[in-house]
Amino acid sequence: MQVYFLLFGALVIMSAARRNRSLDSGADLPRPVIAIDDLLSGPTPCALVDASMGIVRASPGLALLQPGLEGRSLVEAFFLNPTHSLLLPGQTIHGTYRDASAESIPVAIQLVPVAGGAASLALFFDCMAFRRADFNRLSTSPYPSLRVTPRGTISVSTRDTTALFQSPARSSLEGVSLSALFHEADWKRIEASLESCLRGDAVEPMKVVALTANGDERVELALLPDPGPDQRILGAIALIRSCKLEDGRERLKELAMETGAWRTRLAAVVHELRNFLSFDFVTFGVYSADMSAFRATYIEPATMVWPSIWVKVDQGIRLWLTEGHTWERDLSDFIAKHPQIAEDPVTRRYQAAKTRAFVTVPVLSDTGPVCSLTLCSKQPDVYDEESLALLRQLAIDQVLTTFHHEQQLELETVAREIDELVGSAESLKEAAGYLVSKLHAFFEWDHVSIVTRDRRHSLFRLVRQAHADGCAIPDNFWQRDDQGMLGLTLRENEHRTRKDRECLIVSDEKTAKAYNYQPTNPAMQSALTCPIWFNGVWRWILNIEAVELNAFHETDKDEVLRIVRTLEASLHRLYQAKLNHVILESTREGIIVVDHDGKILDANQMASERLLGTRENYGNIVTYGDDDTTRQILKGDLAAASRRLVFKPRSAAPRAVLGLRSDLADELQASVWFLTDLDTFDWNVDFRYLRTIANDVAQQTRPSLMLASAVLQKMVKEVQASGIGPKIKAFAEQAVAQVAKADITFERLAELQSIMKSPKREAKPVDLCELIEDVVASLPEYDRKNIDCEAEVKAVVLGDRSSLGFVFRSLIDYLLRCLVDDDGEKSVVEMRIRPAENEACLVLLKLSNTLRLNETPEQQGDPLWQAVNTAHIDTGVGLAAIQEIVAAHQGALKNFAGAHDPTMPGPFWTAFVVTLPLSKMVEA
Repeated sequence: MQVYFLLFGALVIMSAARRNRSLDSGADLPRPVIAIDDLLSGPTPCALVDASMGIVRASPGLALLQPGLEGRSLVEAFFLNPTHSLLLPGQTIHGTYRDASAESIPVAIQLVPVAGGAASLALFFDCMAFRRADFNRLSTSPYPSLRVTPRGTISVSTRDTTALFQSPARSSLEGVSLSALFHEADWKRIEASLESCLRGDAVEPMKVVALTANGDERVELALLPDPGPDQRILGAIALIRSCKLEDGRERLKELAMETGAWRTRLAAVVHELRNFLSFDFVTFGVYSADMSAFRATYIEPATMVWPSIWVKVDQGIRLWLTEGHTWERDLSDFIAKHPQIAEDPVTRRYQAAKTRAFVTVPVLSDTGPVCSLTLCSKQPDVYDEESLALLRQLAIDQVLTTFHHEQQLELETVAREIDELVGSAESLKEAAGYLVSKLHAFFEWDHVSIVTRDRRHSLFRLVRQAHADGCAIPDNFWQRDDQGMLGLTLRENEHRTRKDRECLIVSDEKTAKAYNYQPTNPAMQSALTCPIWFNGVWRWILNIEAVELNAFHETDKDEVLRIVRTLEASLHRLYQAKLNHVILESTREGIIVVDHDGKILDANQMASERLLGTRENYGNIVTYGDDDTTRQILKGDLAAASRRLVFKPRSAAPRAVLGLRSDLADELQASVWFLTDLDTFDWNVDFRYLRTIANDVAQQTRPSLMLASAVLQKMVKEVQASGIGPKIKAFAEQAVAQVAKADITFERLAELQSIMKSPKREAKPVDLCELIEDVVASLPEYDRKNIDCEAEVKAVVLGDRSSLGFVFRSLIDYLLRCLVDDDGEKSVVEMRIRPAENEACLVLLKLSNTLRLNETPEQQGDPLWQAVNTAHIDTGVGLAAIQEIVAAHQGALKNFAGAHDPTMPGPFWTAFVVTLPLSKMVEA
């Protein structure tokens, strides 16, 4: 439009210039022989000039153009170029003069020699008529036009321009400053542009605010040079183009792109349209994918009664929408052309609103209309083809496309809102309430409810409902689950999956009879049912009903399915969240979720209260480690499979736990710690005790039993090959020794309880040297080689030989299992029988490479730690039973420990000292 505007102005100016230049063609004027005095006395514009171009005499006709010329210079009076004074007589020259309005009027001058003298007769041709004619051509322009003098005042204006700026203070624009027609803020820009235009510079059109008769209006002002016949710029032509349409288009676009609800923005768009067209009410709606149905989604005024359901679209209306002539001067004529729509619900609504004329702007896709906006008036003959063209020039179809797209997304927004509400619901009934309320508010259906199946009593019962006035059902509603449309919905989906579920629609009497539709309220005539899947079964049925017939369409079914699928996913997450909450809060384990850097992301109540000591701002899990080993495990430097950890909660004493870390998928970049508080899990203590005992028993007895088994197998082969001989005896002795060694452990476990009850069953003399020799002799040969026994005295004590034998067998067996190489030197078990004070003897049993004996410190730790220690002691040496036996014999037992790994259970004992009172002691 702007390009056309500039080209039009340039064409007008070029046309004027060509017409003025035509005065130069055939420059020689007719030269008949005439009387000079007659010319100078008549109406012909002429003057007698002397050789210096001074005006000697001017005719009355010239005086009308420019009075008072006698005595003035021709060059000065008519603004001639000074070089013209050197032109030869007979040549046409161009000049200008100022009329009463100060406009520069071009004039053509030709000098005719006067016979017999140096004077010349100057003949003038006034070009004002041509300039008026050229400017009158601008009256046919679609734009208001003005001719502006170099002083910036208006010399001529078209009739439309005068009407545009007319006001009580002025009836004409001649002599008015151009700037005065516009807002004061634009004056400097207009004056600067005019100066540039008069210099011949190119001037870009500018947006300014015009002070029109109807108020302020933004316009585009273009200033074009106004040249004379000799291309001298005499002023400027001002062309004014209204920006109302352009501004309106931009404003509509801005409103469509603003934030906020699309209906609110559409209301603002409709309000803006009232600046261009008059109308009484507006409808905006969408068409189904197959264009067979239409649903109004916006009505103004909102008080109008309008069906919010899908209504069928007649084939003739579909064609009318695509043909492009979507306006009607009178609704009666339109119904006469399409009699089949006379009883249509939408037609009845138009008639009820007393609609006469209307214009519709459909938004078309490749397959047909997707949405449309209709402006309606109660007056006939209001709209025509120009009305539709105006709406399209305002790009209203693009605006409607934006709203249509947002309306499609609105369903997703509702689905997300339902997802959030259901996810935060305290119960499934509350979740059902959120669903029906949202659907009722969004779709404006008359009745929305959820019913559940009572399997025990084979009934449908109401869960929640939302409804319009007069469309409620009793809160105690029930219906047999094998009857009606609800029962049919259940039967149709009994063997279906969620992907191929079947929703039922009752739209008329035929389908109502086919589906055995039993309205929940007598006022209902249409229904839509959809089953809802929860926890592996069809748990609920969504029941939607309407007062009108044909209220539901396949599009409704598709939209309901989208909502229901979202609901099912939300219910599943709600169920999982509730289940996880119960598990996390009920479990006796502490559960902590951390990222790969150790930052605590979440923790259950047990972990927060007992192990962390806080419910917020957890920080890094490593900071809760109470020792270096724990911190290394929590950091990931050490393996974390069933490890003992010590946590230091904030403002609480350290707590020992059994920790297990489970890493989640790589993309989650997180791990879960399962932490067992050892102080609160008695059954875990007992279980660990039993497991440790079983493990130690297996480790201690399996090698001896395997060797015994191998010896016996070999003995059998030898017997078969060579008969009974010396080898058999040796094999038998080896087998007996291995079985005897294994029996030490079984004796310790089997006799433990009886020994604890009766550690000394008799009191008879027992020779300790002989007893110890018998114990050593019962061991395999390879064990005997590792024993160094020396008796400084022969000691006899009063006691139970069996119990004392248990003591020394257990201690010797334990030390044999603890033999280690120290810097290449083989260790042995040293036994010394020495005298002691107070008529007692001392039996020392120790490892030979023990340099220093440290009495075992009191073992501290949690119950699980103590259980492991006790299990190792009971299965490894039976220390509690030994102490009972020694005490029963009025003796004492001391045990000494060497260096050992503090993270491992149990001390590493390296020596034992048994002191017993003697009944008789003889030097060995």
